[in-house]
Amino acid sequence: MAWTATLLRLSKAHGRVNLEIRYDDGIDPPIDKSYQFERTNKKQIRALAAREVARLQEIKDEVIDIVVDQPIDLTPPPDPPDPPGPTPEQIAERLWFQDWNKLQTLLVLVNAEIIQPTDSRIDPLKVSLRAGLLNSYLSGIL
Repeated sequence: MAWTATLLRLSKAHGRVNLEIRYDDGIDPPIDKSYQFERTNKKQIRALAAREVARLQEIKDEVIDIVVDQPIDLTPPPDPPDPPGPTPEQIAERLWFQDWNKLQTLLVLVNAEIIQPTDSRIDPLKVSLRAGLLNSYLSGIL
């Protein structure tokens, strides 16, 4: 059943806004809640009602399976498992892109005439990159 929220009372007195809203799910008895604000508007009242309906539904849906008059288990929950490490494919891709970035840096230095195009670091990187290139890497290259 869908919840309804009905404004039962709204008054402005002594610099405050007082209101009362009835929340009804059509199953359980309605719940009347009173609120006081220094200032509010229609948008804030609607948002308040929506948050309260969500809170009431969450409480209604919660299953509390603790037995009355029985000790409560105080054992802390286990730590979540460590996330899995990178796969060999992810490691290879990361290393390939590290080499790619090194080559790009060297080529910028060549274009700026800071190092020679025959620098001994360039050709081995090109050979390595050519041998390790996979089609799936193409989308990562800008």
